[in-house]
Amino acid sequence: AITTWIDKSGSGNSPTQATGANQPTIQLGVQNGRRAMRFDTTDFLGLDPADWTQPLTIIGAVITGTDITNNVQIDGGTTGTARCVSFVEASNFRIFGGVTLTDTAVTLATSTAYIFAMVFNGTSSSISVNNNTATSGNAGTQDHGGLTLGESNARDGSFSWVGDILEYCIYDALLSAADIDRVERYLSSKWNIALA
Repeated sequence: AITTWIDKSGSGNSPTQATGANQPTIQLGVQNGRRAMRFDTTDFLGLDPADWTQPLTIIGAVITGTDITNNVQIDGGTTGTARCVSFVEASNFRIFGGVTLTDTAVTLATSTAYIFAMVFNGTSSSISVNNNTATSGNAGTQDHGGLTLGESNARDGSFSWVGDILEYCIYDALLSAADIDRVERYLSSKWNIALA
């Protein structure tokens, strides 16, 4: 079980979980021979506070579970409306920073590895899956106060990510399209996830 997911940036933003029943587990050899962090209906990691303001760029590699109806991968902390959310609903990837923005390029499948790229930047926000053409629009202007991985910021099991999280790269900045592409290709090579 995982008590702390170490932040490798050196910034010390390492989410934790002290309660054994809510700790995700390590699974070996899941994707490209590498370990994955597996979440079930009660698991999450939290970091309070972790104050990131828009613009914010998040790029991650995940594996969906058998349920992709309404599942949160990343949310804010327990500070209410200070939240930028990454979630899957009705087989589509969506982000929320006060307004929901839905990716329209890819219909997600269960038990499948994906690379998600999301830019929280008010009316100029964007999301994409596996380097497909990004969907751009308004995702709202909320900042990211705190961090919850694998669950909504309610942390009550109601919107759990039932699946694997492989890696997340969180940038407190607006990355260029070229830089986003570089990070996606790094994740693609490391985790053997094909890009468009």
